[in-house]
Amino acid sequence: WKGSVYKAIWFEFVIFSIAYSIISVIYRLLLTDSNKRNFEYFCLRCEKLTVLFPVGFVLGFYVNTIVSRWWDQFCTVPWPDTLTLLINSYAHGTSERAKMQRRTFIRYINLAFCLTTRDISSRARLRFPTMDHLVSAGLITPEELRRYEQSASENTGPMNFLPLCWAQELVTEMYEEKSISFDRAVELLTAEIGLFRDSLFKLCIYDWINVPLVYTQVATIIVYAYFAVAIFAWQYLDPTQKYKNVSMDLYVPIFGLLRFLFYMGWLKVAETLISPFGEDEDDFEIEEYIERNVQFTNFWDRAYHGDIPPIVKDAYWDAEDINLPAQVAGFKAPSGCNSSASESEDQFRRPTFTFNPAD
Repeated sequence: WKGSVYKAIWFEFVIFSIAYSIISVIYRLLLTDSNKRNFEYFCLRCEKLTVLFPVGFVLGFYVNTIVSRWWDQFCTVPWPDTLTLLINSYAHGTSERAKMQRRTFIRYINLAFCLTTRDISSRARLRFPTMDHLVSAGLITPEELRRYEQSASENTGPMNFLPLCWAQELVTEMYEEKSISFDRAVELLTAEIGLFRDSLFKLCIYDWINVPLVYTQVATIIVYAYFAVAIFAWQYLDPTQKYKNVSMDLYVPIFGLLRFLFYMGWLKVAETLISPFGEDEDDFEIEEYIERNVQFTNFWDRAYHGDIPPIVKDAYWDAEDINLPAQVAGFKAPSGCNSSASESEDQFRRPTFTFNPAD
């Protein structure tokens, strides 16, 4: 039910069905014969009008625009992984100061992301309602907060990208103190910081420049107008009148209801995706994204110290052909799961064929 088309259109579907049923009952039971003929002519006229509505054409372009915009925003969301890997690869200092510099660098990256998403995502704003919540979360110090607030001018708020400037200064500082030993590392880190900033700025642009309201209104009005006319156009008329294409009375417009499902569902897709940084069920879970980034970046500096396992010959060292062991044929994977990453190993343990790489 959650996130399904049924949940998205059930209200409109119920309203449409009730309106259709009421009109059908009035036509069949309450109208006189002369009024029935007039009503039938009106319904036939509405049927001709429905052909003139370019619903599929308008919805196709509208939904394509919304989905393309939604996907591009998702792909634009920056990840701190590359910067984390680079700083831990190039900054090899083992002193306490070198470690503080690396951790502060990573914190500045996460801070810039949090400051930006607080302005464009209601989920991030709920996670950090005030700057004091960022202080209590350990993402910014009171002194850094003071300097951040001082960056505001009379016409603009504080600079959300200021932590990236601090991160760039840290790279220069580490290079001067020999924590980073070669120029190329500085260039790569500087370029990656610039890409991170560009992605954040692009998200801000998406937040500033929305899909034109007139485009949304046209798509919405044409869909609702189409089904308002369809309430009459899809009425089953008296087959004894020998109207064209009217040969039987089925009472319920089954194929019309399917068309309602497709068109209204299509419109609801666009309405759901038009603002991906909101609080709807299918919007981006930015608060989870922030938690993941903090956990990931903290792991690299706290738990990973550049140690790698001993290098040994792999299982296929002497094998000419590599054939990975296969599962038993006919094994059916568990259903109802979006990914196998959340499943335990025991759920996937099945008998395998005996395999010896040396054979």
